[in-house]
Amino acid sequence: MNAYKVIGENIRKRRKQLHLTQEQLSEMCGFSRSYIGIIERGLKKFSIEALIKISNQLHVSLNYLAGELVDNYNLSFKDEMAQYLADVPKEKLDSLKSIIKTISVEYSKK
Repeated sequence: MNAYKVIGENIRKRRKQLHLTQEQLSEMCGFSRSYIGIIERGLKKFSIEALIKISNQLHVSLNYLAGELVDNYNLSFKDEMAQYLADVPKEKLDSLKSIIKTISVEYSKK
């Protein structure tokens, strides 16, 4: 299985989930649109630095992008939560942290 192809497909899938074009993602990462297209099609090797830039802009972990390449891959709870929170405005995240903290304290009492 071509690792670059798998990662590229996962990048494309996540980019589309966020309703981003290749052009938008390329601008966010400082790459050309054609480079993003090459990565998404798995046509060329890319650096870990490029992969990290892309994963940060897509708000996912490297494990998420590696997907089925990682043995016993399951989205971790943190990755799943990161996906849910990716579109939440930063100013609202503090409220969510307070709610989660309150729930956590209640669950730890039981």
